This record gives sequence, C-alpha cells and structure tokens, in this order.
Amino acid sequence: MDRYHLKIGFYLTLALAVLASLPRVIRLGNSDLDAFLEAVVYTFVFELCSWLLHQYFLNNHWLSPFFRPRWTIGIVSVGITVFVYLSIEQLSNALFRYSIIWDSVAPIRRYIWLIMRGTLLSSFLFFVAYYLQQNEESQVAKLENERLKQENLKATLDVLKQQISPHFLFNSLNTLKSMSHEEPVRAFTIQLANVYRYLLSYTNTDVISVKDELAFAESYLSIQKARFGDGLRCHIKIAATLYDQHILPFVLQLLIENAIKHNTATLARPLIINIVNDGNVIVITNNRQPKHLAEPSPGLGLKNIQLRYDMIAHQKIDIIANESTWTVKVPLLNP
Repeated sequence: MDRYHLKIGFYLTLALAVLASLPRVIRLGNSDLDAFLEAVVYTFVFELCSWLLHQYFLNNHWLSPFFRPRWTIGIVSVGITVFVYLSIEQLSNALFRYSIIWDSVAPIRRYIWLIMRGTLLSSFLFFVAYYLQQNEESQVAKLENERLKQENLKATLDVLKQQISPHFLFNSLNTLKSMSHEEPVRAFTIQLANVYRYLLSYTNTDVISVKDELAFAESYLSIQKARFGDGLRCHIKIAATLYDQHILPFVLQLLIENAIKHNTATLARPLIINIVNDGNVIVITNNRQPKHLAEPSPGLGLKNIQLRYDMIAHQKIDIIANESTWTVKVPLLNP
C-alpha cells in the first residue's frame, strides 16, 4: 500500500472513530473526556486495522481469480475484521473485566451490538477502499486507451508515410531487373521485390496462410543464399494439407534470421535449417555453431513471436535448446 492510501486511511478512520464514538458518550451521559478519548482510540485502531486489511485483500492479485465479481472479497475481509473485533472484546473482558462497549448490557445483546457496529464500520471502509481502487483503475484504463489511440494514430501515420515509397521502390526494382541481362541478378531482384511486397502487405495482418508464409520464407532464403552460398542450407518439408492453415506472419522469417544472426554459415561449417511439420506444429531446427564474435542481441525476435502468439492466439511456442541444436516449435492456427 502506498503513502497516498495510508494517508487517506489514517484521516478517514480518525474522523469516523470520532463520529462513531459520540453516540456512546451521549447515550451514557458521560462527559468525561478520558472516556471519550478511550472510545475514539479503540474505534480508531479497529478501523485502521480494517482499512489495512481491506487494502491487503483488494491489492492481492493471487486472490482475485477466486472472487468474481471482485467486490465479493469484501465479505471475507469484513468477516475477518469483525472476528478480530469480537476477539479483542472477548480478550479485554476476560483479562481486564472491561468491555469496549459497556459492561451494564447483557453479553448476548452486547455481542449482537458489536457485530452490527463492527460490520457497519468495516463495510463502510471496504466500500470506500473499493470505490477508490475502481476509480483509480478506471483512470489508468482511460490513460491506457488514450495512449493506445495515440499509438494507433502514429502507426496509421507511419503506414501512410510508408505508402509513399513502395511505388518508387518497385519501379526501381523493375527497372533494375530490365537493365540486367544476368539471370542471377534478375532472380535476386524478383525475390527482393517479393520480400518487400510481403512486408508491406502483411505488416498489419494478424494471421496469414501457411502457403503465403512459406513463399515469403523461401524468397527471404533466396536473398540470404546469395550472400552465404552453400554455407546456408535450408530444407523445407511441410505437408500440403497444411497450406490452408494459418500462422502469424513473419514467424518463419524471424526464426531464419535469428539462426543466421547467431551462427556461423560457411562452406566448411554450413548452417543447416530444417523446417518441417509435426502434426499441426511447424518445427524449425538449426545446428548450433555460435559465432566467435557474436552480435549484441536483446532477443527481440523471439520475444516478438512469443508476445504475438500470446496476445493473438493465446498459445505458447516451445523453444528447445541443447549443445548441438536449437529448435522452435510453432503451433498452427485453425482458419
């Protein structure tokens, strides 16, 4: 609990203790200041303890799944505080022959009054704590919505900016292809255009067909093979029956890029990437041969995939690493 809620609880319980103690003094006709202060002190202590307990229950997230709707947790919290209230009364009466209400009243009536008083005060404090928490969460949600709106507007603006350059780039690639009479250059240009077209087309798409994702991965691999030659070997074997299944876009490309980034790929030590399916799971495996001078990596590629699968598909990817291989298992999604 932060200082803000502690401060509110202190002043609220103090004011409530004074108000709650006035009827008792008036009823008893007791104008003794000590008796009044005594009533205020034990009421204040009880209420402050109730406030702290309510805050504890409301802010413990591990309890939240067990209480739906959330306010029902107040039944437990109020019940505990009233039990403590009765225990203190019982203890004080047993040890000091002193009741925190009054001694002249029959025990059964006194306990009924204690339960009603404790329940009323504790329930009021829980209501205030619950209201404050709901209000704060509502404010946080509004700020988060506003932030998302701003990010969405920014993303839209970025997309609009990006749409300015594609025509220029595609025209340039077509020009380059027509200018070249060498087949490897023409093929490289076509694959580069395919990769860029895919990036522009599916950046804002949540899922894509396996067939399209495989075509994109093959185009990306063609470009990388122009760089590494036979130092990079990739074998793709996916059942045709899975082509209409869905997968998150850029997953295969990111995993291929991740393998190339962290491993040596030479003729003497080729990097071998296998992409196969195991049922409705695509398994991407590469041999591990870490670079001597590894590039700094924050691991954003894998985090990106894990986060997207969690948010969009509510599923997890499996990562299995040992000394010789690195394997990632990506579940397919139903169309």
